[in-house]
Amino acid sequence: MIPSSLDNFFYEEICRSAKSQNLFIKDNLASYLSAIMKKAILCNTIVGKDITLAEIYLKKEEKKDRFLNFKKIGDISIVKIGLFPGTKSNLVSRGYYLDMASTAYDFCYKKSGDKTYKDLSGNVDKCCDIIYGAKSCAITNNIIDLYDDWRNTKSKFSKRRLIALGFSFKDISLLEH
Repeated sequence: MIPSSLDNFFYEEICRSAKSQNLFIKDNLASYLSAIMKKAILCNTIVGKDITLAEIYLKKEEKKDRFLNFKKIGDISIVKIGLFPGTKSNLVSRGYYLDMASTAYDFCYKKSGDKTYKDLSGNVDKCCDIIYGAKSCAITNNIIDLYDDWRNTKSKFSKRRLIALGFSFKDISLLEH
């Protein structure tokens, strides 16, 4: 069946990305990240271009909808950092998205008791790197593309991959001064 093959594909890419970056990921996080990555790429249902995180947060709705709004804030934040790091606004930093996701998932954990949200809340930055690594596997050995990517997005994935390939950031910082 096609959906299960796609589910397996995204799950395996998430696990491969974590392993290649020497990052441990629990099975529940790998499943969650693969699901939101699949939704974002195939369905384009996570990232809303016409609505901001603040607008989602400020919606005055029923308690059940509030949980879903916070979940959406967390998911959008992870997707924006993990899949589209170069497209964020100059006014909104990576730290803003990390804080919003962590706070949103913490709210979801407190309301649902689901430990996946607790794990997400404490590992947002790592989760973003894992998704980014799964997306970026095609450039993992191209030093020029990796360096351009790191310079433009400050991706930890790209930096770790460059170091693993023998690239020295110490030499770069000397050249830049």
